[in-house]
Amino acid sequence: MISTKDGDVHRMLSTNDKKSLNRIFSVQSTRVVQNDFTIQFKNHWYQLAEIQPTTVRAKEKVFVEEWLDRAIHFSLREKYLKYTVLPEKPKRAKTNPAIITTHKLNWKPPKDHPWRNLYKPKS
Repeated sequence: MISTKDGDVHRMLSTNDKKSLNRIFSVQSTRVVQNDFTIQFKNHWYQLAEIQPTTVRAKEKVFVEEWLDRAIHFSLREKYLKYTVLPEKPKRAKTNPAIITTHKLNWKPPKDHPWRNLYKPKS
């Protein structure tokens, strides 16, 4: 026999729950980042911006959230990605960037970096 209790069994929303209501009530799906860092969703093309809050690589799966106000949001590793809507399907590019990241890719270590000492001949 199932017992019931009198009273309200609902709990109050936490601060994190209140902040993520749009995510909770969104229609979610996954898409793959193309080699030119575009994403296709519902017959529209979206170009990811070069500077992102997290590193994005081609062929990675991103979550697409369609909020109740019909706004589209892409997320990867719990971070929302920046994008622009393209007017049409992008043309095939001749050269593709390797990754989109938050830092410079042409970083060189300083002269006293331990990595440089690995290849010095010992006298």
